Amino acid sequence: MPAFELTQELAREFADYDPETSAITWKKRDPRWFTEEKRCRAWNTSWAGKPTATKPSVSGYPVVKIFGNRFYAHRFIFMWMTGVMPEQVDHDNGNRLDNRWSNLKAANFDIQIKNMPLRSDNKSGVPGVFWNRHVQLWETFIAGKRILRTTSKRKAIAARKQAERELNYNPHHGRLP
Repeated sequence: MPAFELTQELAREFADYDPETSAITWKKRDPRWFTEEKRCRAWNTSWAGKPTATKPSVSGYPVVKIFGNRFYAHRFIFMWMTGVMPEQVDHDNGNRLDNRWSNLKAANFDIQIKNMPLRSDNKSGVPGVFWNRHVQLWETFIAGKRILRTTSKRKAIAARKQAERELNYNPHHGRLP
């Protein structure tokens, strides 16, 4: 079958979604999607009522596969719920497996960057706070701009947290990966 564009109508025809538990399960398929009636019966016997998204992809996101087309589960859910495929979908709590509707929101790069986990190479324990060994001072950066140089790590962290609040960063920003 040729590739198709996912619509809300198709998403809802093929699967059910529970916004509270994030479960996505296959619905019985209509015979029109099959070349033979027996293939339709076999598919429905094997898959109807079973979870759609199996193991996570290489990127850690569960995938829903329809006729060879792969959709990240969180994007499939957005289409199922709203009929719109946003530029990006953000998991508010940072857990790629938590696809409850209350944890998903339409996003773009700017929103995603404000909900990033702590980088693995961070040594201060706070994003945007670094020890600059050349000047022997703590430096605080946000959005690519230095906002403070100080001898006090505590003051550097406080400045970063204040800037995050002022720029509406997600409260989960900087969580451990």
